[in-house]
Amino acid sequence: MSEKIHVLQVMPEFGLAGAEIMCEQLVDGLLSTGQYEIFIVSLYTYHSPITVRMEQKGINLIYLGKKHGCDPSIVFKLIKIMKRCRIQIVHTHRYTMIYAVPAAIYANVPIRIHTIHNVATKEVRHIYRHIAGFFYKYCQVVPVSISPIIKKTVVEEYKMDESIPLVYNGIDLSRCLLKEDYGVHGIFHFLHIGRMDEQKNHRMLLQTINRLKCAGRQFFIDFIGAGPYENKLRDLVKEMNLQDYVSFCGLKNNVYSYLNRADCFLLPSLYEGMPMTLIEAMGSGLPIIASAVGGIPDMITNEESGILIPPTEDELYVAMCRMMDMSVVQREKFGKNALIRSQSFSVEQMYSGYDKIYKSEMLKRFS
Repeated sequence: MSEKIHVLQVMPEFGLAGAEIMCEQLVDGLLSTGQYEIFIVSLYTYHSPITVRMEQKGINLIYLGKKHGCDPSIVFKLIKIMKRCRIQIVHTHRYTMIYAVPAAIYANVPIRIHTIHNVATKEVRHIYRHIAGFFYKYCQVVPVSISPIIKKTVVEEYKMDESIPLVYNGIDLSRCLLKEDYGVHGIFHFLHIGRMDEQKNHRMLLQTINRLKCAGRQFFIDFIGAGPYENKLRDLVKEMNLQDYVSFCGLKNNVYSYLNRADCFLLPSLYEGMPMTLIEAMGSGLPIIASAVGGIPDMITNEESGILIPPTEDELYVAMCRMMDMSVVQREKFGKNALIRSQSFSVEQMYSGYDKIYKSEMLKRFS
């Protein structure tokens, strides 16, 4: 394998979300080995800080201008790219298999990898799961899970054996700003980072904030992110008169200074895969309250490196009160234990894991 291996990463678009950040980090890691030529396809013509960073690094980024709804022309565009770029491995994310796998078959791309970023029943819609199951069974697509719990859901949903590979998501932990002071200076400061949609459970969080306000609690929370629910959430804040308790910070290219200033990170999601924002909070040494859903219990140990809860208002209310009343020593224990655990989710272990999968599949096909 003296020549560089040509890999095509396929993503619907590059918004500031977990799967997209994971893909960026993976590409950076693979390129650092000097063994790969990476091409990236974004189905839509959407630009973000991620695409800007990748283009500034000279990464081959191709926008396909997908129409809304089913767009068969994407398959033909992908075939041309795969042939022109002499792609050997196609690596898909989210729902892009439906376009990329038929293109890979037609273009004779031998190795097809798909990362499952969420619990299997939540990753894609029901009809897409039927198609995904067909691809796994008959089209030599290798599914990669991102945590043991996610892997269990994949095995159950697609009736697969336990041999499917697992690679934890990872970030560049050197970018984290380590928390050193666990004392509360002024009012208690919570932080939430996540796309503003149903999954992240913002409405329930606002209801809990209103309950804390009515109980006379003194605190503040920053929301970092954007999404389809943002206007509704802003209206809710006004209706509940929470303007003195909540700040909408928008999208941020760099969240580490916010993490460093916060007293606690909140992630009360309804479902999750392996949240990149949670790894960032862990790598910053921040005390955490999170839902015990998806891959989160593979990351945080309850009462050791954070507080895990069912995603309900009552449980979140109790956990937030506990965190505010907790001693500095206990918050520091949670934060430091989360920091230690974050070492399992480095970008180095992630790209090393995919490097092994890529090369193992190449040996099977070409040996």
